[in-house]
Amino acid sequence: MKIINKFLGMRKANTINNKTLVFNFFIIILAVSSLNLFLMGEGNSTVSVYAQIREQLSIQLFTPLETLKDIGQKKASVTKILNLGDDPDHIQVNFRVPRGQMVQLQVQTRGDFVNEYGNVIPASNIGWQAVGPGFNNGRLSKDSPQLMGSWNGSNCVQGMIEYYYIILPQKKGNYSQFITYTLYTF
Repeated sequence: MKIINKFLGMRKANTINNKTLVFNFFIIILAVSSLNLFLMGEGNSTVSVYAQIREQLSIQLFTPLETLKDIGQKKASVTKILNLGDDPDHIQVNFRVPRGQMVQLQVQTRGDFVNEYGNVIPASNIGWQAVGPGFNNGRLSKDSPQLMGSWNGSNCVQGMIEYYYIILPQKKGNYSQFITYTLYTF
């Protein structure tokens, strides 16, 4: 490591990111190899480089009491109890995917919303407003996942989701239900 750092003109090994170091070393080896091929041949040598991006998805949900996080290659999801009186959900999604590949965030409830008295309102009576690039407004469903956001390529995006009653319930109470946010690539 010291030899590489000295070769690259770096004084402290701790001041450079290992990925950057490996990348720089790779570029130097590639340049030396290309020069060697050029000098050995008559200038007609070809060097091909193939890099494959491995998908990585990450979702973080920030609540006043905790931070929920999941990481995966094709899918990442977090589940929480949604109380309709809570503060908005703050979500951060990070994804590294090959160019042109789509990433979507979906949300689904486990069932209808129930209050402390056992009163029920349909999940479809709960909507959300989203703020953030690529995030969509929508309505919850217990039957199928609903699209909350979509993006193309690699990115890091933050959004805020605020849930509300589409029609106010006739019976008062604190309605809640488990919801799952799922980030996936296809």
